[in-house]
Amino acid sequence: MAKIKMKASKTRKTTEEEIRSIAHNISDAYLRYRRKFNIGLLIAAVVLSAAIIYSLVMVGKETSAGILFEQAYASLSDTTGSGPNYDKALQGFQEIVKQYGGTMNGAIAQFYIGNTLLRMGKTDDALQAYQECAKRYGNEKLVMGLAQQRMGYIYASQGKLDDAVKSFHQAEGHSGGSVAMLELARLFEQSGKTKEAMEKYKELADKIPATTWAMNARAKLPPPDLSAPKSASVGTLK
Repeated sequence: MAKIKMKASKTRKTTEEEIRSIAHNISDAYLRYRRKFNIGLLIAAVVLSAAIIYSLVMVGKETSAGILFEQAYASLSDTTGSGPNYDKALQGFQEIVKQYGGTMNGAIAQFYIGNTLLRMGKTDDALQAYQECAKRYGNEKLVMGLAQQRMGYIYASQGKLDDAVKSFHQAEGHSGGSVAMLELARLFEQSGKTKEAMEKYKELADKIPATTWAMNARAKLPPPDLSAPKSASVGTLK
């Protein structure tokens, strides 16, 4: 029994020495690289602080931009019974883009500049506003897709079918993709490109079958060929 106790005591002592050695090595390493280590911690703290401050600033900007957007949108909508005030709405949206252009509300405001100009009958100016929206806010896929979709409608109304097809193609992968697909099919059909139109109608019907867009697409597709030969039965009865 005494031998066992001595062995356990010796093992404990060895373990304690190993721990002290590890701690000593860590301490030595820290002393050697203390300056670099402290600078690294300082940089990390500065970066983290900057990220937090930036987030708080952006939240504040989004909030302020959102308040201005509500005011501008109220002027665009007929909420008082006196009719929309397009000039006031346009000025409000432009002010949002000017002050808070880097926010999501700024991107939406740029899109609504185009909408407002379009409702004012200023089609060319609206087109430029949508182009600016798609160019400036390429990272905001939702807004960019909607802007490209509106550009497609304007080009189509002007008879610029190639430009319209290009715009709807660009919008297809973003917001309003289903609408863009349907409009592309209609443009192909209008241009006499029947094969391309039917392919696009079928793609839309297969991709999102339980939608109004798919129903409109299926209405354009030819009925199934019921006269096609049935597959031969397996085996023959004797």
